[in-house]
Amino acid sequence: MCSSTRKKDEFFLLGVRDVDPLLRLNQLPTLRQVLLRYHYILNESKYMKDSAHALIQELIEVWSKSSIPTEQQNHCIKKLIKCHKNWLLLKKNRGRNSEAQRKRENLFTNELDKLLDISHASAMNVIKIAEDRAFLIDQREERKMIITSID
Repeated sequence: MCSSTRKKDEFFLLGVRDVDPLLRLNQLPTLRQVLLRYHYILNESKYMKDSAHALIQELIEVWSKSSIPTEQQNHCIKKLIKCHKNWLLLKKNRGRNSEAQRKRENLFTNELDKLLDISHASAMNVIKIAEDRAFLIDQREERKMIITSID
């Protein structure tokens, strides 16, 4: 019984559904973390827009902990839904063994562990503290820095 439950929670290319809130993270969330959490919220509410809205509110709270300005909420929701639709298209065509499908899956998989960047377009200019700027740059690239309670 446990293996069938586990199988229901596993998503194509993504991994296992994330039931814990994003606020527990000490880094800015990756696309994989956001999509896994989105699937959990979507399973609870059943409406894409409501789920996206709830997740983006959670995501913006994480970003606010790092003092990085974010895009407007509606732009973040559009970005999330676009990423989810890309995943749905890949999932729909997962049975195809064409080179083009494998290439699309590889491109998507390479993006999964990168930051889902919802920072404001002028965030680097707006951020006054050098450590906050360095943190955003790190999260976009290496992802070695973490958010701590001491600033």
